Amino acid sequence: MEGAPDLASCNALLHALCHAGDLDAAGDFFERMAARDPVSWTTLVSGLLRGGRHRFALQVFRRFLLCNLGRRLEEPTLVCVLSACANLDGVEGLTEGMAVHAYLVRHEVELTAFLGIALVDMYGRLGCSRTRSAFEVVCRNEFFTWNALLSALANHGKETEALVKFDMMRGEGLLPNQITFLALLAACARAGLVEVGLYWFEAMVAEYKVAPLMINADD
Repeated sequence: MEGAPDLASCNALLHALCHAGDLDAAGDFFERMAARDPVSWTTLVSGLLRGGRHRFALQVFRRFLLCNLGRRLEEPTLVCVLSACANLDGVEGLTEGMAVHAYLVRHEVELTAFLGIALVDMYGRLGCSRTRSAFEVVCRNEFFTWNALLSALANHGKETEALVKFDMMRGEGLLPNQITFLALLAACARAGLVEVGLYWFEAMVAEYKVAPLMINADD
């Protein structure tokens, strides 16, 4: 139809609605779009994810798969859906996340830093033992991937292993930041390693010049 907005303009408006948090309007607009591309689907999934509608985000993702059979999924879409899985409860989130991981393996998708972080974070949040194996197959074990692994281990009863991985991280020449030390000190606290925790707290400030990160006690 002459004068109809092009796809790029529609995607821009969809993004604006999602960014504003008006997800109902975004969903209605998405359904009325004459054409959609992977950017359209990913924008809606990402908006639903930010708005806390994780289960609905996965429903949209499943529709995307059905409507785009044979199309190779792009990194932003996969990162979004892994994040949605990570925010679901227990078995449901793990089942959906493992299905996405299986897709990555089946289609030989390169595990970039962003995908690796999303995968490690998903398994870590859901308390799955695959956290370590997911980390080990990331193609580039970059700084943020290490932080995701340390946080996952510290939060799921693997405090000693978190300390070992911290030493490995430093051995790779990577300097820890606030997030790294937050995970490390949490591991020390949960394991009752008061002296170790105090040592690294002092080293954090004196040696690494990292300011203590204040967090809400209710978090």
